[in-house]
Amino acid sequence: MAERGFDPTLKDLVEAGPDDWPVLLGQPPAPTTVIDADIATVSGAGDKALRVAADPPYLVHLEFQTGHDATELPPKLHLRSTLLEYRHRLLVRTAAVLLRPEADSPVLTGLRELGFPGEVAYETFRYRRRSRVESQSRTCYSSIESFEKRMKDFSKSSRCRSPFSSSVSFVRRIPKSAGV
Repeated sequence: MAERGFDPTLKDLVEAGPDDWPVLLGQPPAPTTVIDADIATVSGAGDKALRVAADPPYLVHLEFQTGHDATELPPKLHLRSTLLEYRHRLLVRTAAVLLRPEADSPVLTGLRELGFPGEVAYETFRYRRRSRVESQSRTCYSSIESFEKRMKDFSKSSRCRSPFSSSVSFVRRIPKSAGV
């Protein structure tokens, strides 16, 4: 706990001379300003995460895309994958599942590299991309059949109708007065 006393002092030193810190880290001098370092407001919820009990165990992070926001997707995948790894302390395999042709883009290469011009990338993030067409290949056929069977079984339940039907029914809401 005593070490926490250094934190406010160092923060004050950074604020007193921000131009000194890039030079201290071996970078050329340049105008430098202090910005807000609070990242608590970052929304990191991914579409779905799965824990795979393999050896070693890992997570599968799925992002389903229907629209064309390709420039935003790789940074979101990277952020959410990193947050999942941090929270669960497991390796993460990330996949962008492109549900419509409009969701595809040449920007979605499966690789995101960060680095300064003329320098080796300091971070490399790899992700998988699967389009609807790829999902219909022979290698994925059994998974698709299994998924479709589960969806049909789910649609027969009293809670909802098939997502493939044109009508929609809603889950019956329990009134607050029921005390649940």
